[in-house]
Amino acid sequence: MSIILHGSFNSNNFGDTLLLKIFADYIKNKYPYHEIFATNTSKNTSEFCKVNTISVLDALRCHQPIVFCGGGYFGEPPHLIQRWSLNLWRKHLFFGLGAKNQQIPYAILGVGLGPLTKWWTRYPIVSLIRDAKICALRDKESVNYLHSYDETINCQQVADPILSYCSSDLIKISNMLNPDVIKQQTNKTSTQKIILHIPGRYENAEMRRFIAEWIVLLTKSRNDVELVVLADISLKNRPDFFSWLSNIDDQRIRIVEYLNPSQLLAEIIDSYGVITTKLHVGICGAILGKRVISFPFHAKTHRFYEQIKRTDICQPLNILNQVKAKELILNLINGKLEPIILDESIRQDSLKIWSLLDYFLESL
Repeated sequence: MSIILHGSFNSNNFGDTLLLKIFADYIKNKYPYHEIFATNTSKNTSEFCKVNTISVLDALRCHQPIVFCGGGYFGEPPHLIQRWSLNLWRKHLFFGLGAKNQQIPYAILGVGLGPLTKWWTRYPIVSLIRDAKICALRDKESVNYLHSYDETINCQQVADPILSYCSSDLIKISNMLNPDVIKQQTNKTSTQKIILHIPGRYENAEMRRFIAEWIVLLTKSRNDVELVVLADISLKNRPDFFSWLSNIDDQRIRIVEYLNPSQLLAEIIDSYGVITTKLHVGICGAILGKRVISFPFHAKTHRFYEQIKRTDICQPLNILNQVKAKELILNLINGKLEPIILDESIRQDSLKIWSLLDYFLESL
């Protein structure tokens, strides 16, 4: 039997690639007789995760069970909702509803949902979930959104799939990188390495640039701080925040192009603290016990910090308090920001995903 893994795997994004890897690794280790395919993956992603790639049309034709892997693709962003809706249909809903109509068994595991303000996305997503063999959403807000749309749907609350991993698991993934590359990119001095990872959209560029300029100013004022500027996606054009910082003449401020999750994890592991706008970079920092500051532009990211009871380190970009942001970054550099210590209950909630995946695969 073949297993089809579906998610947002075509962009070479850090979080989605890592999600694909942990789902694929789990199935390969426990069910080695199953062949694993992932829909519309990029070449880099399929090679990194060691899975076969398949188009959504071929995935429907082969009529094999489907797992919708974790990701935030069932929740709309704060901006450009119309464009997001079109992409949702193109990347996920045509495929999902095609599977439903052909009565192909599928499970939805660790996905984030809501808000869904437009009927043309809300109704089809609810319809898709209603016929899933298993549905488990990754936070309380997702479950509440779903039940506000249809309270009769049976849905379990779990946590993000990556939270089932321990620090040793992430270190193992980081060691997949060529040791020579790790040696070049990791910090071997006594400096305090801070990761700056602030991708976003033009709507929040002003706030992100404010954050970048403040951390650069603090870095220049200290001899014991190194700033590593990271992206989490391979792009033809460099991220805007790379351009803001590329002309700074300071050896303690370096820009690192993104290769794959192993490389980014190696940098986080070697760091003192992480400043990020994205969810899974923050989650990995938390699992590794780092000091993390989150400046999210998507509501799904803020939910995680509510889940772990650390909203004190999360300042959404759309309501950014510049005084509070400065204070957070200053506390990080001065050693006054507490590292994240995840409660074991969060990991246990995430581990439920693998029990549900077992139930789904063994019931086929």
